[in-house]
Amino acid sequence: MSINKNDVLSNFHGAKSVSVSKDITDAGVISIINSKSNGKRISLSKELMDKLDNPSRVQFAFSENSIAIGVGFLDEVPDYKINESKTKGLIYASKLVEEITEEFELDFSDRTSITFHDVEYIDEENICIAIIKIK
Repeated sequence: MSINKNDVLSNFHGAKSVSVSKDITDAGVISIINSKSNGKRISLSKELMDKLDNPSRVQFAFSENSIAIGVGFLDEVPDYKINESKTKGLIYASKLVEEITEEFELDFSDRTSITFHDVEYIDEENICIAIIKIK
């Protein structure tokens, strides 16, 4: 039995949306995921994890326009467990995601994640700290 292509496709219509490519030359360093359906977490790039010497826990600190991430660089500041995957580190801490969202007034109304690319590393006294520009 032969099937006629025109008969089969007569009930179909073509997609109308246009593909839009994003020209991002640098890979993201950190992503904040704030989703009601998929959870709240922070994703740290492999590059960031490698620069910080693949820690199992990190601390976060905030300035007016940046986040500092490192190991043991502040006293009396909590640290957060990193779950490792092959390509990134994941921090499942919904309260931290909420704090970052509020601190930097991040808008997740039309998206579930925001990725940041601009990073500077400070390496002093055997402690590496990543400074990620948010604003």
